[in-house]
Amino acid sequence: MILTRRLGHGIAAVAIGLTVVGTSALPASAAPLTWRVVQTFDQSEYDRINAVLPVNRRDIWALAGSDPARPNLSHPVTHRWDGSAWREVPTPAGLTGVLTAGDAPSPTDVWAIGGEDDGESYALRWDGTRWNVARRWESGQLTGVTAISPTNVWVFGASGGSAGAGTWHYDGTTWTQVETPFSVRRASKVSANDIWGIARGATGDSRTVAHYDGTAWREIPTGNALPPEIPFDEEAGTYQSVFLTGIVARSAQDVWVSGTVNRLENETFVEQPVLIRWNGTRWRRVGAPETGALGEITPDGGRGFWFLSRPAEGPETIKHRSAGGVWSTATVTVPAGLTPSFSDLALIPGTRQAVGSGELRPADQGSSDGAVFGLVR
Repeated sequence: MILTRRLGHGIAAVAIGLTVVGTSALPASAAPLTWRVVQTFDQSEYDRINAVLPVNRRDIWALAGSDPARPNLSHPVTHRWDGSAWREVPTPAGLTGVLTAGDAPSPTDVWAIGGEDDGESYALRWDGTRWNVARRWESGQLTGVTAISPTNVWVFGASGGSAGAGTWHYDGTTWTQVETPFSVRRASKVSANDIWGIARGATGDSRTVAHYDGTAWREIPTGNALPPEIPFDEEAGTYQSVFLTGIVARSAQDVWVSGTVNRLENETFVEQPVLIRWNGTRWRRVGAPETGALGEITPDGGRGFWFLSRPAEGPETIKHRSAGGVWSTATVTVPAGLTPSFSDLALIPGTRQAVGSGELRPADQGSSDGAVFGLVR
């Protein structure tokens, strides 16, 4: 937990932020591209909100665990904004680990995935009344879920630091594992027959883009839109790899993928953002900031995007790319003495209001509070 004095400042920010999320009312003096803390959560020494799922302005879910620093001693936790207050909503008994991602197509059809890094994983479904266990996996990490309807749900578990659970489809009755030559990590849907994903490739790379056309998943080669992979050369001290982190499919002719180029040159490690766009025919590289890491991407409700970003120096931040291609760094207002760290961004459907999740830490990094952030509009 964070010191009480600091939490006092945080609670004041919460009261203001709830108005922003609930009604989008704004102070007349609000500066553009400003985010603020709208809620903090203090349940253990180290707290973090891993994902935020907005159904609408008055129905937003925050996913976490009771002790994210120790998943095997934790249990999944969900918090819900109902338009007036945040409340913890019980999850099924007997589960351990933390919730890491989800999807919320409707108020009565919300999905969350989680588990332990090296243990059991599970998918939960909210039916409008309670959370239920939709499926459990004895082993294998889950990394993403895309819900089209109650009878059409994809769950992904790509291998990485831990073994992945694989790609699974649920038709409302039966779960079926779908074999693919790659491991989809997460996906973005245009429709049931037009789903785009980022994946771990057959060679172990993290730069593969995949597409589902209603029949099968297949790789969509990125060509020269992404920099090449360069194996580690111990003598030359060089190495280069691409790690894709975010994907948004706005239509079959408009798909955006964000990521980071990791490069080692003369024993110096460098991160460079990368952004590519599919126009229905081919991928092309889009201009991005010169240095740092580019993470999660979400639409801004217009024709632009919000991105999570980690600069080469300094704390994590949120960046914006306008429809015209202009990049800006948002101001993130937090209580004095605290530093934000981000995990997720999401657009509230039908609006230009976005929300984010993560944590707040004091200077000594000895604790953290989970946090939900809101865009000031």
